[in-house]
Amino acid sequence: MIRGIGAERTVKVSELYRGPYTTDLKPNELITEVRIPLSGSRGVYEFFRRGGASFPSAIIAVAYQERDGVITDSRIAIGAVYPEPVLVSGHLNGLGIKEVRAKVSDIVNSIFSSIDAKPLEDTHAPGDYKVKVARNLLTKALTEIASGSVQYIKAPVKDELIKWEFRDSVEYVGDLIRVRVNVNGQWIEDLVEPRLLLLDFLRRHGFREVRRGCDEGKCGACTVLVDGRAVKSCMVPVVRVSGHSVTTIRGLSKGMELHPIQRAFLEEYAMQCGYCTHGFMMVTHDYLTNIDPTANDDILKLSIKNICRCTGYINIIKPLRRPPNTYNLNNRINNTKQKVLIDYEKYLRVMNNGHKHLHSKYHQ
Repeated sequence: MIRGIGAERTVKVSELYRGPYTTDLKPNELITEVRIPLSGSRGVYEFFRRGGASFPSAIIAVAYQERDGVITDSRIAIGAVYPEPVLVSGHLNGLGIKEVRAKVSDIVNSIFSSIDAKPLEDTHAPGDYKVKVARNLLTKALTEIASGSVQYIKAPVKDELIKWEFRDSVEYVGDLIRVRVNVNGQWIEDLVEPRLLLLDFLRRHGFREVRRGCDEGKCGACTVLVDGRAVKSCMVPVVRVSGHSVTTIRGLSKGMELHPIQRAFLEEYAMQCGYCTHGFMMVTHDYLTNIDPTANDDILKLSIKNICRCTGYINIIKPLRRPPNTYNLNNRINNTKQKVLIDYEKYLRVMNNGHKHLHSKYHQ
């Protein structure tokens, strides 16, 4: 759903995206709602990220429906390889699940030979390499489908939309606006420019654990909780959260007692430089608390999409795999005060000092 001044329209996702950083949005329009029908499809999702790249070099997604062992509907999507995503519909229709294995090579050759576009080139992978990787990923996905082991896609379902209302009236003092924000249980009042971001407001008031990363809402390093929900603070004016509660990583712990998510990240060494760790913890807290407490490994890996530029994803995934009940806010881990203090000091050293040599300008 897209809304503009006095107008509203519905656009398919396939028609919205026009190219890198280019959409069908007009200057006065915003996306207000995304609707994803629950189709009961099964699917396979594969991607490849090379080296320290923030984004994959190739993405393959195959979704299909079957009845009595025969595929009745199918869609194959190829992303990050060509200037625009490629969608192939119906290519597997009519094939038996067991027939796919014998025809994998023909299917892959047929799809890629029909694409009339030049592959993208970037610093991490040349175009021909991207195509080769994408072909291998599609081969892997089709082979998995032919094995008959693909399960129905498990997706969390929200009962209602998140409602985020203005709580404080807008009070102008000259060219500035008065805001009141509850940060980790403490009310902070200030006069700010209307354009001041929540990220800059928090750092201005000493909450330097909230990191500035991409300034585009992509990396998630600046993620905080607003009324318990994960929000990228580089994308939200502080005026928008006036009257609301904001929680940073400091607010998760109770004194010297770490929150289970903090302890899990420490025990699994789920960090390298520590710059992105704050954002990962906050979005993990939101997902396991509010969206899908029983999420399995695959859902977590695909749903928590913050970026770690040190490529430390393997250890980051480990704490996410812990049993959901270990993250219960009331299920604190009983250890000695001395052990907790040691862990807490170690955590603060990593979070506050670990990245100054690379990101000194963000600590000014």
